[in-house]
Amino acid sequence: IVILILAFYAVFCMSMTLYFLNDVPVYGWFYAIYVVGTALPPLLPTVFVVSVGISDNRLLKKRIACTDSEGILVAGKVKVAFFDKTGTLTEQGLAFLSALSGSNWNKDLSSVPPSDEMIRGMAVCHTLSKTVNGTLVGNSVDITMFEQSGAKL
Repeated sequence: IVILILAFYAVFCMSMTLYFLNDVPVYGWFYAIYVVGTALPPLLPTVFVVSVGISDNRLLKKRIACTDSEGILVAGKVKVAFFDKTGTLTEQGLAFLSALSGSNWNKDLSSVPPSDEMIRGMAVCHTLSKTVNGTLVGNSVDITMFEQSGAKL
């Protein structure tokens, strides 16, 4: 709706400029484009705020709470998301259950083995180091993920 209002505003400003500067059509055309170009940019932040509010309400209707509403603008470009539930409130340590790609995210965990790309990603995407005695040092999520990949450091 906001985009339509901006479009109508731009068309109105452009037509008024062309109407009042009708002696030289080329001059009127370029001045009308200038008027539209200077009128719209101040309104763009308003469009973003309104779209974030509408998106936040739509997510809330689906029982999804958004703690960072400004992140909604970026979330539309996300292709891959990783979620981690470590169980820190109920138990110590991590239990690896599965690793699924985006195309298999809604399938049963036991029916889809991790793809070769996923295993390769688990083996190389970490910040681990090995001590002199062979112990892995680093983030516990990285350690568990690396151990499950079966790779050697």
